Amino acid sequence: HAYLEQMTVGRTPRFNLDRIKTRIGFTPISRLSAIHLTEFVNGRLADGAGGVKVAGDLSILSSVLKWARAARNIDVI
Repeated sequence: HAYLEQMTVGRTPRFNLDRIKTRIGFTPISRLSAIHLTEFVNGRLADGAGGVKVAGDLSILSSVLKWARAARNIDVI
């Protein structure tokens, strides 16, 4: 939630973040690993999402992780 409070994002990134949260939101950022991301991607593909949609999800997730590193000094993957 802190990311959304500090950053201006549109409806689509907000929706993407909600979707990401339902799949990997239970994992603290500091413990997030490539395995979690692989499972997320595989799950999205299994749900019928195309490569562009999955790339959009990963793009917003990348933005959140970069923000966490810079603004919160959290060690992330």
